[in-house]
Amino acid sequence: MGVKGFAPWPLILFWRKTMKDAWRSIAFASLSCLSLMVGFWLVEARDYVSRAEVTEMIKTQSPYVADRQLILTGMENLSRTLEENNRAINSLNVEIARLRAELDKIKE
Repeated sequence: MGVKGFAPWPLILFWRKTMKDAWRSIAFASLSCLSLMVGFWLVEARDYVSRAEVTEMIKTQSPYVADRQLILTGMENLSRTLEENNRAINSLNVEIARLRAELDKIKE
């Protein structure tokens, strides 16, 4: 087989040794990467916040909460003012009706 006087065995042995070293390097790199990932998650990821925590923070600590409270307070004040104005208008309507009745009596 092959070229006369050429034995492929040394190349095959070299290739096997090289592949063993390559697989060993790949296994070492994979284990290193895996251990670094686990270390990262143990050290850093435990401090990450969850979706529920973020939702709660948005509800309670957001600057929009203060704005919302201010708007709701303003709307309550407006509502009170509107009710007072309605009461004043109703009393004025009653007074106008009374004055019209008196004017009609004077004209008769």
